[in-house]
Amino acid sequence: MKYIVVIVVLLLFILLFKKAAGTLKLNKINVISFVFYSLLFFEVVGMCLIFLGYNNHYLIQKISNKNIIEPAFYSFAYTILSLPLTIYLFNKYIYKIDDVEKEYNNNIEKKVVLENQDRRNRIFICVLIGLLVSLLTTIYVFKCIGYVPLFKYFDNNFNFSIARIENSRNFIGNEYIKNIFMSLLTPLYSYISYIYYKTSNEKKWKILFIISFVLSIFTKTYNFEKAPLIYFICYFFLIKVLLGETSKLKKILPFVLTAIILIISSYIIIGNYQGNILTLSSGPLSRIFMTQAGTLLLHFDAFPVYINYLHGSSFSKIFALIFGTGKTFGVRSGRLLMECYNKNAILNGTGGVMSTMFLGEAYANFGIYGILFSPILVGIIFSSIFCIYLKNKKTPLNMTLYIESLIIFTTVLQAGFVDFIYNVSFVVIFLVIFAIKFISFFSFKLGGKNHV
Repeated sequence: MKYIVVIVVLLLFILLFKKAAGTLKLNKINVISFVFYSLLFFEVVGMCLIFLGYNNHYLIQKISNKNIIEPAFYSFAYTILSLPLTIYLFNKYIYKIDDVEKEYNNNIEKKVVLENQDRRNRIFICVLIGLLVSLLTTIYVFKCIGYVPLFKYFDNNFNFSIARIENSRNFIGNEYIKNIFMSLLTPLYSYISYIYYKTSNEKKWKILFIISFVLSIFTKTYNFEKAPLIYFICYFFLIKVLLGETSKLKKILPFVLTAIILIISSYIIIGNYQGNILTLSSGPLSRIFMTQAGTLLLHFDAFPVYINYLHGSSFSKIFALIFGTGKTFGVRSGRLLMECYNKNAILNGTGGVMSTMFLGEAYANFGIYGILFSPILVGIIFSSIFCIYLKNKKTPLNMTLYIESLIIFTTVLQAGFVDFIYNVSFVVIFLVIFAIKFISFFSFKLGGKNHV
């Protein structure tokens, strides 16, 4: 019976996302199909295997009440089916896009609308100034850390596990400077310069892109996490999709091979992993297919038996008027799980958070109501990102905003529910892109000329 349930859920999962995204082809990937593949690899495979009886994984063995596996799976099934259904309904009835695939294909085939030379020059200056600020910020961060993290990859005696936590959670400098001007904005300038380089063929944009790309590699490796650098490189493939440069499937092979090489090498170099890379109980395949699923189940195991429901405590303090002032805010469920199931890692300085899909934090905060309403809210957000992009002019800055929105919200898809409601990163990115547009337009108007 369980096998029939799994087959039905998988078929509906694929069909609904196909309707919502228009296409699931990798060479025409969009924000909706990206969500599909993210859920498929990081949760769906693992949850189905666990539901069918697979338990040879350390996180599954930590579950104290195995009876929660079945209701947790059905809650998960509801989430992964109602999410694409919500997206489909909003695409069709709110944004009035009947044929998403046709609309997306038309967008891919459109030429990018470039500003005229004067306005483009002002945008270049804005990006150049921003990149210089990012460079200074990166130097400041590395000075606070005491070394250049990228160079430590070649030090066999370096403890990456402790350094990861120290650089992420115990940074001695200003967190806002590090998180915004270095980690968030440096890749943004790389994406902007790359799109302008590919569409304008101007040498100055090519040089700016090379500089920003190299700097981004340094910033993406500052805390020795495996995923950020891999994703950063792969996101350029998404840009190539938007530019219509991936019409043939063979053109995606370099990106796939690069991702595989980076994943395996990161486990060998950073994690000092020496086991079987093809097993689901440990190593890279375990991390991809099983860890997020296991952590999701631990949410259902811990709340509310070992940890009380958070009732909105995962939100920031600005929501105090909604959830009440007499509580601690900014409490992430993944951190509480780490303290509950792996306290030794906290004590020895190697424990961070146990992340999983947004359903985990939604349930930890609001119980059954979190399960019911979180996929609907998340679906609305992803539908809005996709449809608003399709309905706007195809300019480099609009493309960048779409790519950054995709990056931010598909990242928090595997991090936490509250980030879909209040996301500082998205606000900052939106304001920076808006400021670049405004400055270029405003300066141009002062010159008494017409803008493009």
